[in-house]
Amino acid sequence: MVVELKWNRSPDSAISQILRKEYNSVLGNAKMDILFVGISYDPDNGKHAAKISRLHRDGEEYRIIKESQISES
Repeated sequence: MVVELKWNRSPDSAISQILRKEYNSVLGNAKMDILFVGISYDPDNGKHAAKISRLHRDGEEYRIIKESQISES
C-alpha cells in the first residue's frame, strides 16, 4: 500500500503524484496487487476525502483494476 496525504488538494492529485513519481518502484518485482491511497483534507470545511486505486501487475506494467472514492458529507 502506498499512501499520499494532501492538504487543500484533491485525492486525485495525490494518486497522480504517486503515479508520476513512481513510488511503487520501491516494491521492486513484487507480484502482488498494490493499493494506492490518496487522502485529502480541506481546511475550509474540515472534511476529508479519499480515493483508493487497486493496481495489478501485468508483466512490467501496472494497471488499475478497481477504484473507490470516499467523501465526508
